[in-house]
Parts: sequence; structure tokens; C-alpha cells
Amino acid sequence: MASTSQVLPILDETDPLDVFKGNPDLDPNKAHRINLMFSNFDRKTRQGFNANLGYTYNESNIVNYTEMDYSIYKRTTTYENVKGNYRLNGNFFFNKQYQKGINKFRVNVGMSASYALTQGFRDAVKYEQYNTTLSPTLRLNWDYGDYLTISPSYRLNFTNSKYVNYSIDNQNNITHNFGIKTISTFPKNLTWTNDFSYNYNSRMAAGFKRDFFLWNTSLMYRFFDDKLEAGVKVYDLLNQNNSYTRTITAESTIDQRNNILTRFVMFSLTFNLNQFGGKSTKGGDGDRPREGGMRRM
Repeated sequence: MASTSQVLPILDETDPLDVFKGNPDLDPNKAHRINLMFSNFDRKTRQGFNANLGYTYNESNIVNYTEMDYSIYKRTTTYENVKGNYRLNGNFFFNKQYQKGINKFRVNVGMSASYALTQGFRDAVKYEQYNTTLSPTLRLNWDYGDYLTISPSYRLNFTNSKYVNYSIDNQNNITHNFGIKTISTFPKNLTWTNDFSYNYNSRMAAGFKRDFFLWNTSLMYRFFDDKLEAGVKVYDLLNQNNSYTRTITAESTIDQRNNILTRFVMFSLTFNLNQFGGKSTKGGDGDRPREGGMRRM
């Protein structure tokens, strides 16, 4: 539905060089959607697959209509309807588990894809954007009894954008994320967890770091019949974490860096409430106790 600011014929000149005006002749945002889903998944064994296919067609999308007066660098924005925007998307996820003796293996494979047409206006000229995305994922898991869990994973995201009547002809972006998580419980009351990943983003402009490694590690010790747990966690051990992003819209390309937490150490003392009513709940990777399943003091 249209917002109040989009339909009221009020001239907003708060910024005299960036003016907004509503359009009372707008039609409501009408859309048709269809979704097909198929699932053959056993929640008890966590095996099977899920598939989904969706299509959305928009009869009257509401979009910005901008005009520029380059003599004084003034931008005026109002709102118009466009017909024919659509999006086709689908995904597929498969999970399988194998066991041989005390060794347990799990495979998780997924694929998401979409294709969409988005229309809009820039400098009073209508443009079209055709956007294609592909996102395959893979996660493997090996449990050696209750002593060791090793879980590598990989995720790829590919985006291609093609434009008609626009200053940009073609844009490609690829991101990679490779990770490996390990959980070691030996001796029994000592748990050592490592979460390591490599991240790469091809879209970043010159001067911005495109890749980094992230390594989190923690050491937890349980005592007093597993009712108390003391631990230490080091976040971003390599001190490389960053939050560089690039956003491309019809009006601008923005490279942004946000301030985030980098390397730090956290100490904790935890009291296990799960033991109050009986046996503690199992879960998570390798059917181990969930992190955060205890109350910190």
C-alpha cells in the first residue's frame, strides 16, 4: 500500500535541494503471488529435502520519479506507478545422515536462485533492471562419538544485474564464505570450540579490503556435577573483522564502513538450570549441549 507521504500532495522542502512531493493519483500496490512447495523431510532423523518455487507479478508498483535541475543541483522526487515488475525464485535443500560405529556423518546441500525485473525512473527516464542471483551452500559434519566434531562449510553468492536505459550496463558481484567449526570435548568436562571463516566480497571498491579471516575460540570447563561452567572466549582472534559494504541503487553507489567490535576477550561463569528438572537438553552440532543453555551469573 502507498504511504501517507506518497499520496498526499504536500511539497516537502525541508532540504531546498532535495524536494519531495506526493502524488494523489497513485493506484494501490497490486500484486499476484503463487507458491509451490514440496517436502519429504523426517524431523526425527533430520533427513530429507525441501523444495520451493515462487512467482510474484506486480500490476502497479509504486516507485520514485526523480528529476534533476543540474543548473542548481536540485533534485525533485515524486511517485509513479509502473506495471510489469516480477520475481521468480526457488530453493532446494537436502540433508542426509550416515553412521558407522561411533562415527556420524551429515551432509547438507542447498541452492537458492532468483530472477527479477525491476523498473524505475532516473532523471525522468524509465529504466529496467534484470537481476539474477545464485546461492549454493554446502555443509559437512563429522562427529567422533562425544569427543570431537568437525564441520566445514562453504557458501557462494553470485549476483548479476543488467540495465536498460541506465548509466550502468552490467554489474557482477561474487561473495565467498568458507568456514570450519570444531568442538572438542576431551577430557569430558573440558570443551574447546573453534569457529574459523574466510570471507571475500568482489564488489568492494579500490581502497576497501575485500577479504578477511575471522577466528573465534572458546574454552569451557564444567564442574560441581556439571551445574557450574567457567569459560573464556576470544572473539576475532586475528583482529581482521570488518564491515565494509557497497550498496548500488538507481540514485547512487555507496561504499560504507561501520564501526564494529573487533578483538576482545570475554570471561563467564554459568549456572545450569536444565539440571533442575532432570537431564540436561542435548542439541546443536553433534548432539552436544547447546551453547547458551546455561544461565550466566
